[in-house]
Amino acid sequence: MKRKIYVMLQLCIFVMIFTGCSGANKSTSAGLQTQVKSDNVSEDEKANATKDTAVVILNWNGEQTLRQFLPSVLQHTQVPDVEIVVADNGSTDNSLEYLRTQPVRVIALEENYGFAGGYNHAIDQVDAKYTVLLNSDVEVTPHWLDTMLAYMDAHPEVDLCSCGMELFGAKQETWVRETNPEDVKITALFHSPILHASSVWRRTSFESVGLLYKQEMVPAEDYDMWTRAMAA
Repeated sequence: MKRKIYVMLQLCIFVMIFTGCSGANKSTSAGLQTQVKSDNVSEDEKANATKDTAVVILNWNGEQTLRQFLPSVLQHTQVPDVEIVVADNGSTDNSLEYLRTQPVRVIALEENYGFAGGYNHAIDQVDAKYTVLLNSDVEVTPHWLDTMLAYMDAHPEVDLCSCGMELFGAKQETWVRETNPEDVKITALFHSPILHASSVWRRTSFESVGLLYKQEMVPAEDYDMWTRAMAA
């Protein structure tokens, strides 16, 4: 029997600076065959390094953004068996030099694959029960992740969960989506029902239906993903 993808929003507010997309530029290829490098992790280590949770951050020429926001991720991501992964989308600034000084796994893409393509490459390189996508310009607060993971563990029928978020900087707003699964579907008729900036996926459920981001759908690649997930 084909598994249905269910989505839910769990309220655990984090804050986000309103600067626009953090890992995106023009797309060149969305395929997953191009070689990538994973710094400081051997092939044998990668093969045996299955984690419960992988937090995946996409970066492109965002050294200053990483310096501002990555420390909060390192400080407040206090859950067992978690790996913090930063995929660098072919940066030409000093992002990689900075990342190599931090306690994170670095995936260095050889060129800029855009937002969707970059995330697809990164997700293909991690192996975890839960995949967490986190924008690079997000300042997380205590318990941001353990709240969502506890919900996912307690509700095995739910395959996708996200937070509410508070914007600061150019905009001062709080965004909260619907929490009832049926209301989530109704919301999807009008706008994105899930806040991509921090979302937790049950990896096997998405793999079972072959879901990936589509670069041609940028800047609505997340909306496209959620609607295809609900229809799967």
